[in-house]
Amino acid sequence: MQILEQKEEKLLHRKEIKFKVNFEKVTPTKETLKKQISEKLKVEPELIVIEKASQCFGERTVEVSVLIYSDKDSMKKVEVRNKKIKKKQEAKKE
Repeated sequence: MQILEQKEEKLLHRKEIKFKVNFEKVTPTKETLKKQISEKLKVEPELIVIEKASQCFGERTVEVSVLIYSDKDSMKKVEVRNKKIKKKQEAKKE
């Protein structure tokens, strides 16, 4: 597991980190990735949100974009707002 990019977002009380993860057999699930990231950074898995996990065809690597919050309250405030916005956008499309 290699950190490609790291950015501090103090206003939202979180860090945005991009990883490159190598794997042997099956593409890791989001839960597996959360566990690996929490062990590497010594953070609780509940404070980690995986935004995106993409794999290039034929390669045994996954690029993962992750948000790591400093506390649960900050996470709830921001993530709930994002879910509501997504629901509104989906409703407009229909």
